[in-house]
Amino acid sequence: MDRPDIQFAVKTLPSYMARPSIKALSALKHLASYLDGTTEGGVFLQATEENQCIFDAWRDNELIDSEVNVPNDRPQARFNLDPFSDSSWADCKSTRKSTSSGMLFLNGALILSICRTQASVALSSCEAELYAANGLMVECTMYLYRLCKFLCNDNTEVNSKDVQQQLYIDSSSAMALMQRAGTGRLKHVQIKQFVLQSLLRAGIFTVHKINTKVNPGDLNTKHRSGELQKFLGRLSGLFMANLDEENDDSEIRRLRRINQVTRQQCARLIQMAATTFGISTQLKGCSSTSETESPIEILNQEATQAMMADSMDELVVSSFQMFAMAVLAMCKIFFFLQQRSHLQAKKLGEDGVGECHLI
Repeated sequence: MDRPDIQFAVKTLPSYMARPSIKALSALKHLASYLDGTTEGGVFLQATEENQCIFDAWRDNELIDSEVNVPNDRPQARFNLDPFSDSSWADCKSTRKSTSSGMLFLNGALILSICRTQASVALSSCEAELYAANGLMVECTMYLYRLCKFLCNDNTEVNSKDVQQQLYIDSSSAMALMQRAGTGRLKHVQIKQFVLQSLLRAGIFTVHKINTKVNPGDLNTKHRSGELQKFLGRLSGLFMANLDEENDDSEIRRLRRINQVTRQQCARLIQMAATTFGISTQLKGCSSTSETESPIEILNQEATQAMMADSMDELVVSSFQMFAMAVLAMCKIFFFLQQRSHLQAKKLGEDGVGECHLI
């Protein structure tokens, strides 16, 4: 529970206990290497005050505020519960079951993080999002929400000025399904999954749309790249010893963009060289002699064609030489940038953090 960044891996690895495989062993070694490089990682509980929410903490973090647009939602109660729900869809290739992920923040501090495989197979991404939101809100509403009400001596059963609960979800279809009554065309969905409709109408929580880029619940839906995992870790309040402001990964992203542009330029150069070679070959084989022309004209045309052929040969040779020199130069630049990016990554401590996902 104190390492939200590895919950997806910890949830997935036990499924291989019945039939261990080389793939599972490799994933286990990868997880062990990641933990060895992040021994000081964990949930960082910052000091919070009343009338705060998670968005206030994101606005104060320059690394987060410079990457995405933080919502302008303002808290309206003393204690604000902000659950974030997300899910994958049929990510397990053997069972086609989805993964539910959710995080709950109290006044901006992470107090609950879940990652579990859904019991039933979802037939659509909307259904998977609904299952994930239902599982998260059952734990939030039935326990933590009522616990906060008890500690604040609030006898009401709905949102009040003391305790408020806002559910954030990045699926528009699932949010629209919660806000209406009945199953509609989703009659195959179990009736118990629509408990959210009754809770929403009772005023126990409110539902809001959140951008996928700023949804911390997206951390445990599937394996993520190192850069995205670091950013989602910042959103979740995850502390890493080498994720401070001095060791941010903006320089590494810039070098990777330069390498990508270099590869694209090399590919375009090769295409241009191939096109030039094809055109020169077609021009070299052209012949426009006719049977009615005189021998002198034929000789003159043959001499002209011979001169043109020699010129085309020289052009082809020079084109290939220029192409070879350009490719060599681009390769040198590419290898130089690759070496520089590796040195920068090593300097910034990226090798110690690594990436936490299953291969």
